[in-house]
Amino acid sequence: MSLDQANSIALRHRLATAIATVLAPVPLGVALLGFIGWRSPHPLTGVGWGIFAAFFAAGLPFALTRRLRANRPGGAHASWRRVAYLAIALTSATAGITLLTLLGAPSLITAATATMMVGLLTSLLVNTKWAISNHTAAAAGGAAILTVILGPVVLIVLGPLVAAVAWARVTLNLHTPSQAVAGIALGAAVAAGVFALLAPSP
Repeated sequence: MSLDQANSIALRHRLATAIATVLAPVPLGVALLGFIGWRSPHPLTGVGWGIFAAFFAAGLPFALTRRLRANRPGGAHASWRRVAYLAIALTSATAGITLLTLLGAPSLITAATATMMVGLLTSLLVNTKWAISNHTAAAAGGAAILTVILGPVVLIVLGPLVAAVAWARVTLNLHTPSQAVAGIALGAAVAAGVFALLAPSP
């Protein structure tokens, strides 16, 4: 391998790592719920509700499973860890939805959080048999929710971002192309269907 080829591979790896980190499920969840809250009649309060929801839907499970995700081995044990993480996230999101409902959070925030919970449950079921990409599922799910809210024009921007997440996960050898594409299909289908059903009519 030439020096130029080695540098190209290293650059590609750094770029993929950056994309996979910035557009990971947790920061995407926080950004999505914060944006939805900002669009409420009271933007500052809405953003607060969004952050509150994101704490239960993304932040808390990420913190609780830090050791679970560290130094993940390959094989069946890795699959078990993925399922355990998703189960914890699902439990946390359920608690968050309960509190959001009881405390009177904006309906779009509650609907988006519930949609994320259904997406987690679906991913949990699939991951018991096959390790689809949760990163691409989250990215596609967020894009689908924003498409319902803002219209299909947002796909001009969001479509390439979802594709970039898929490219990054495959480039890092964390998923196969089929697992990345399956995550996109699952995330988009679940989010579009569930959020459209739960979101209040304009």
